[in-house]
Amino acid sequence: MSLMRLSLKKMKTKFVALLMGVTLLSYSQVKYEVGYFISNDGQRTECLIKNRDWKNNPVDFAYRFSESDEPKTGLIENVIEFGLKDQSKFRRFTVDIDRSSDLIDQLDKNRNPKWSKESVYLKILVTGSASLYSYVDPNIIRFFYSIGDGQVQQLVSKRYKNENGDMMINSSFRQQLWTDVKCGSDDLNSVSDLEYRVNNLVHYFSKYNLCMGSDFKVQAIKQLHFKLKVVPGLDFSKADYSSSPKYFDVDFGTKVGVRFGLEAELVLPFNNGRWGVLAEPVYHEFFKSATTKSGLNTMEIKYRVIEFPVGLRHYFFLNKSSNIFVNLHYVPALSWDFQSYIDKGDPQLIILYSRQSFSAGFGFGYKRATIEVRTYTGQELALAMPSTSKLVRTEILVGFKILGRMN
Repeated sequence: MSLMRLSLKKMKTKFVALLMGVTLLSYSQVKYEVGYFISNDGQRTECLIKNRDWKNNPVDFAYRFSESDEPKTGLIENVIEFGLKDQSKFRRFTVDIDRSSDLIDQLDKNRNPKWSKESVYLKILVTGSASLYSYVDPNIIRFFYSIGDGQVQQLVSKRYKNENGDMMINSSFRQQLWTDVKCGSDDLNSVSDLEYRVNNLVHYFSKYNLCMGSDFKVQAIKQLHFKLKVVPGLDFSKADYSSSPKYFDVDFGTKVGVRFGLEAELVLPFNNGRWGVLAEPVYHEFFKSATTKSGLNTMEIKYRVIEFPVGLRHYFFLNKSSNIFVNLHYVPALSWDFQSYIDKGDPQLIILYSRQSFSAGFGFGYKRATIEVRTYTGQELALAMPSTSKLVRTEILVGFKILGRMN
């Protein structure tokens, strides 16, 4: 058992190391794109800005004036506003912001916001008679608004715990909108069910500006993108069995089989769509007979399972139609087994159950088609000690997207 724990620990270490390597590679692919910044003196400067497709609001940004120029850093204390052409824009404001954590295990018992005055870059979502902004960091999501050239204020939505420890929400933002951002034709229902979410608020502010007859602009908002893909492939599997006494030890060798999966992917709305979260139910089987190493017996393995791996994918876009990608999957012990067993020639079958494993894959995508090579760490099969069995496999996969964008 201690050797098994050590093996799993090594697999997890390799998995984390590979994930860190992919993350570092992703930063090297970030490009400089056409943008601008406005300095404290009001001067607008056209430049190239490093497009990190910011998930969290930045405090600085990298820019240069040509592809061959040395990168420079724009700091929040020196730059009022910066943005990318037809993409994200950030403007500096000094605001009262509530930084109370939204994480459930860190909620306090105070219903009211804890204000602190800070200079921050707010992401511009809607500009018009009423403007909408957002602020995101790892622990909070906050929305802000202004009327005309008036003061920028936070829309209040605060999670807290009551005296019984139950989670409550102070949704004062609805009253703020009803008081300050209400068109004459609106009724109370327009705010009573409004959610503190970017899509809901952008729609509300757009509707208000339209009702007021004012010119307004909505910045592009990136959404989660769903893909669904069928993934058949060839499966190169190898299994063995070790026992005590040793005369039942057997190497079943390698067999080429067929696997079939249905991959669901959520492409995340940041870092220019380079990250995806994966889930893929997959059917796999391994049937084979072999003579024991002692030569005294013939044994048969029948292993059939539907696994439910989950993982991450990172894309390296080559152009609008093609990409290279890498996958990292965790295959939990959760599976659907079909009475898998090893038959050693007597009435007592050795029942097999899959244990957790990891996989790493590398592939190429063109429009709706993909090809991938995926390899798995050795998968221990749950047997009564001191008997052990191990399955290792490599797959060549061909996929075709049936839902979602081509690239």
